[in-house]
Amino acid sequence: MFTTNKSLSLSLLTAGILAVAGCGGSSDRSATLTVKLTDAPVDDATSVVVAYTGIEFQPTGAPTFSIDFCDEGELPEDCAEYVNMLDFQDGATFTLLEDYELKAGQYNWIRLKVLAEQNNSDGSLVTFGDGSEYPLWIPSGSETGLKIVKPFIVSQQ
Repeated sequence: MFTTNKSLSLSLLTAGILAVAGCGGSSDRSATLTVKLTDAPVDDATSVVVAYTGIEFQPTGAPTFSIDFCDEGELPEDCAEYVNMLDFQDGATFTLLEDYELKAGQYNWIRLKVLAEQNNSDGSLVTFGDGSEYPLWIPSGSETGLKIVKPFIVSQQ
């Protein structure tokens, strides 16, 4: 969360699993998943940059697993995917993950890992028309990120 005297009605992110397509005939019941992001209009901001560092999945009845955009030893700010969400409004989407192979089945939630720590100017940030910039802070962001708690099924086709 950032503090400013400006009025900002920020619908930061509407994220969705927009495409789930199956792989044929694999004995391990695999499928492919594509994750695309879009944003709702924002008042007063000229940019809303979100720094994505990975995606975590919670399959039903199995441990969580992550896809990290950073290699071991890399600093997150050096390998994050920085996306100005204002560039992806009115039906435009950004592909965060494309054709990733994973097991078919039910998933309880998906979490978008982001750099949005309090007082961190190397992560996500919001810029206003007057040039002022504020770090974007998501309370408990390092633990929960942008969690989308809506069960979904990845089907084998």
